[in-house]
Amino acid sequence: MFVSRGDRIKHTPSSALSAGSVVVLAQLVGVTTEDIAAGQTGSLAIEGIFELPRESLILGGIAVGKPIWWDPTPGEAIPSAGGDRVPCGVCVEFSGQSAKSVKVKLTP
Repeated sequence: MFVSRGDRIKHTPSSALSAGSVVVLAQLVGVTTEDIAAGQTGSLAIEGIFELPRESLILGGIAVGKPIWWDPTPGEAIPSAGGDRVPCGVCVEFSGQSAKSVKVKLTP
């Protein structure tokens, strides 16, 4: 029986989230598609292409197809594993060294 397309899930945060916030649920990374008040249920995209803030200390750019991890501590997309980083997708457009963001195809 079909349930849904699977690109969004319901999420009820304990604190308010603004649209575009990155949320980590264990090994699943999603992005809020709307403002969600604390204790209210909203939508969390777990597929699609999103522009995420990226680590500024990367030497060189991030190439298309490079795996991307989300580091919740600084709240940045990073092209390397380690620490408490969670895999979130792949880069879909070259992000130069001075870029402040990277376009990522979320992959659950």
